[in-house]
Parts: sequence; structure tokens; C-alpha cells
Amino acid sequence: MAVVINGNGTVTGISVGGLPDGIVDSGTLATNSVDSAELVDGAVDDSHMASISGRKNLIINGAMQVAQRGTSDTVDGGGWDYVIDRFCALGQTSAGVFTYSQDSEAPAGFNKSLKVAVTTADASLAAGDIYCIRHTIEGFNSAHLNYGSSDAKTTTLSFWVRSSLTGTFGGALNSEGNNRSYPFTYSISSANTWEKKSITISGDTTGTWGTGNSHGVRITWGLGVGSTYSGTTDSWAGSEYFSATSSTSVIGTNSSTWYITGVQLELGSTATEFEHRSYGEELALCQRYYHKTTSSNVGGAYQNIAVCTRIGNTVFRGIIEFPVTMRTQPSFSSTGSFQSLDGFTFSSVVVGDGASLDRHGIQVFTSENGSSGDSIIFRANNDATAALIYDAEL
Repeated sequence: MAVVINGNGTVTGISVGGLPDGIVDSGTLATNSVDSAELVDGAVDDSHMASISGRKNLIINGAMQVAQRGTSDTVDGGGWDYVIDRFCALGQTSAGVFTYSQDSEAPAGFNKSLKVAVTTADASLAAGDIYCIRHTIEGFNSAHLNYGSSDAKTTTLSFWVRSSLTGTFGGALNSEGNNRSYPFTYSISSANTWEKKSITISGDTTGTWGTGNSHGVRITWGLGVGSTYSGTTDSWAGSEYFSATSSTSVIGTNSSTWYITGVQLELGSTATEFEHRSYGEELALCQRYYHKTTSSNVGGAYQNIAVCTRIGNTVFRGIIEFPVTMRTQPSFSSTGSFQSLDGFTFSSVVVGDGASLDRHGIQVFTSENGSSGDSIIFRANNDATAALIYDAEL
């Protein structure tokens, strides 16, 4: 078979998607094949090659399906709070308060969203005030964008949003050191109505951008940001910005609401259809950054956690295997109460051999004496809140 590429842009001698051998041009491309909009001078452009060759969405948990920590929290100042995995909330001052939750209100094609509901308004923002939602992409996952080089790629951010307020809202892309920012705006024209937004962002050719297991690209949606951290829209700046100047302040109106879901960041200048992944895939991607052995929603009040062996009169040691390799050595904490299958109760859970990227050695202590070498099942003590928690968030 001879394949001929003709000067007029047609190709002869091949079959495409069941089309008969012959001439393939923009008028004969079949449904579900590469369409004419995807052809650039006879080739497939970066944005469509991403969707053809594999996973295109750089955002993890963009459909807001996974919420390992719980489903609601109150944000009232004091740092970043997580509820929905990979999306954190900040209320840098306690003057304004909002709840941050996973919600079932969603546009067609989705069943979860991130909801912000203002319970105490901050109607007069100080210059340094910041209220926002943020997602951070690991450097390994954003390195191919080539930010900080002459080959920096254009990307498109898209998402579904709904608010009780209308107007022009803001956000920003940020670098690892927060010294490069690209403020953007989007408009909400109808209150309490889901609207899809798309922002095309030219790649930053300067600055330092993480390409390893630390921060790569941060995306922030402003809920109310003071003048110090608001910048000129649609241009890169060598400053730390969280939103665009003069954006609508969600935190400024008591009882206002703001929802987001279907978040996607992809190569190219066009927003394509949201890339849905299975819940299992999304959960595994999230567990690289945060993992709980059990929760109130999974496993019940007597959830088995590990097999432990007695190494002293009152000390047992066991191994927790992580479901996926974590981003870095995680911090460890525990909540709730624990016991053995035989009814021993444990006074504390501490680090034994420490945590690696794949596993964690734990030690548990009991008041009951015994002989070295005895083995027990370490489990929750009729406590649905009992959990071992491993945190490697960015």
C-alpha cells in the first residue's frame, strides 16, 4: 500500500476509522475521528494530542469526588484548611468566616462540588486580607509546561462555577516561590446558575518553577482579596497575587454562596470536555498527598488496621503499608481510640521505625503484660473516628 500526502492537504492510500481506502480530507473525516478543527497545517496540535495520547487534565480531584478528611469545615482564619482533597481554603483573618464543604449541588455530568457559604461577612477588606480556594500541582506533573523557559506552553483553565452573586470574579496562577503570578478574571452573569468558564494562559517564560516533588503550579480562586495581593489581569507579574484587582468579594456579603467543580487545566488554547476519571483512580492520586487508614464513612467502629507483634511486656510493633507511594515522607498523627481483637486497649500510638514513602512502622502501648512474640489485631475501639493519618500535602 502506498501512502501519498498531496500538496492540497489530502492523504491517499490509507483507511481512517473504517473509511475506505482513498482520499481522506476535512470533508470525509468520520464522527469520532480527528476532525478538521484538530488539524493544524496537516498535523495534530498540542491540546488535541494531549487528549489523544493519554491523560490531559493536570488537576487532581477536579470533580470534587474525594474528601478523606470529612465533608465540611469552618474557615475562620489561622491558615490553610482542607476538606475536599487537593483543594484547600484560606481565611487569613478571622474578620470573615465561611464554611467549606463537599456538596451534591452540581451541573449536569457531575455529582459533587466544592461549596463556600459565608456565615460572617468581611465587608471592608484590609489591604493584606486573603480569602481564597487553592489547588497546587506537583512539579513532576507540571514540568512539561516548561514554565520559566522560552518554550513555555500555553494552557487553558476551565471550570464550572455557581454563585448567589453576579459580577467579575478573580483568581491567579502562582509559582513555587509565589514570585510569579498571572491574575485572571471570569464573569458570572446569572445568580444561582451553573456557568462554565474558560481562561487561556500564555506560558511564563521567566521565573523559577518547581519540576520535582515540590510545588509546581498553584491555582487560586479569590473569595475576597485585598489590594496588596490583587494584580492586573491577564499578564504575568513578579509579585505574589491571589486575584485580580477590583474582583467581586464573596466574603463581603453575608449568606452568599459560591460553588466550583469540573476543574481542568490542560495544554493548548481551547478548553476541551472535562476528563472524568473513576473514583478509584482519583482516590489513589489523592492518597499520594494524604492517607487515612479509616474514617467515619468507611470500615465501621471496629475497623481492623494492622497486625502487631509484642516486642516487650507492654509494647507492640506493626507495619502500615501505604496504598500508593507518597509524595514525600509524611507527617503522622492519630485520632480516636484503639484496641486489639482480644480486647487489649492501647494508651497511645507512636512512630516506631518512622515513615518511608511506602510504609510506616508503628508502636502501640497497652497496660496488659505478656510475652514477646505474641501477635494481635490492632483495630478501632468501637470508635468510627479512630484513624492513623499520613500527610504529605504540598
